[in-house]
Amino acid sequence: RLGFAASTVSRFEQQTLAAFVQRGLYARHLRRAANLYRKKQQLLLEELEKMEGTIVSGAQAGLHFLLTIPGKSEQWLVERARAAGVPVRGLSGYCRECTCPESTLVLGFAGLKLEEIPAAAKALREAFEK
Repeated sequence: RLGFAASTVSRFEQQTLAAFVQRGLYARHLRRAANLYRKKQQLLLEELEKMEGTIVSGAQAGLHFLLTIPGKSEQWLVERARAAGVPVRGLSGYCRECTCPESTLVLGFAGLKLEEIPAAAKALREAFEK
């Protein structure tokens, strides 16, 4: 049962990772990734600002944030987004012992390519306007 405990990483892989870190390549990778994610987030937020009556929160949280659209049910929002080809999750799926804000979606942007963001945001806008 605990066979994974004896599973070790090869010496070659450990030395490769050590060199990656020592040469500053890991720090460089993190800077590049952070810059890319910042651009994605900024673009998505700009696109979502075009949607009237929405509230964005938690943008400082990382690779996702919350989008609240008062007056619409979470289920309706999720269904409309998915029908438009934009997979989203409702916040209630993450709430267990607390009260979740109604009409709130969790939007992640890490997996989107920068050039896909305007079309995805437009699809959401159009889906929610109907």
